[in-house]
Amino acid sequence: MGAGPSSPLLGDLLPGGSALPAALVRELDHRTTAHDVAQGTVLLRQRAVVDDLIVLVRGRIATLIDFAGTGDLVVETTEEPGRFFGWSGLVAPGRATATIRADADSRIVTLPLAVVRDGPPRWRAMVCALVAGALADRTQELQARWARPAADPAEVPGQSEASAPAAGSVPAAGSVPAAGSGQSAVSAPAAGSGPSASAEVSGDA
Repeated sequence: MGAGPSSPLLGDLLPGGSALPAALVRELDHRTTAHDVAQGTVLLRQRAVVDDLIVLVRGRIATLIDFAGTGDLVVETTEEPGRFFGWSGLVAPGRATATIRADADSRIVTLPLAVVRDGPPRWRAMVCALVAGALADRTQELQARWARPAADPAEVPGQSEASAPAAGSVPAAGSVPAAGSGQSAVSAPAAGSGPSASAEVSGDA
């Protein structure tokens, strides 16, 4: 993991970061470090003590969950700048609930959680509120995606009744609407190739 020459400002990088107390933003900006990481680099291991909040600047991050008897499975991938990981370090016992891995050559920044944990109680409360708001937004997006009904053949432009599959016939491959946008599924776990739900939604890294 190579440290980059400069780090983006927190208010520009983290959604909602500009609403944090100015003193906290200044301290985090001062302590933030940018890193260029190679594909396959494990950034955080499930059950490990979390010391830093990890924020994606560019690239792709995969979230993996260790399912008993099965091993690590990818439950979500994301290329969304500003997505953060490691928020479970803010609450006891402060251990990661998922493994976070660079799924492509990526650039990240790390924010030391000690700044938040050792600062005024208000700082921790506001960072937790920011995290909760982001998770709530993603949960609503996931619920809306899963609630979206499959398109009726009659509603598909250019498809007439005659061209619709006969009753009882097996739909051709690819006829099922895509579940998401390339992001993976299982949320509270999340990162593969189904609807995105993020391991963070259910208790992320």
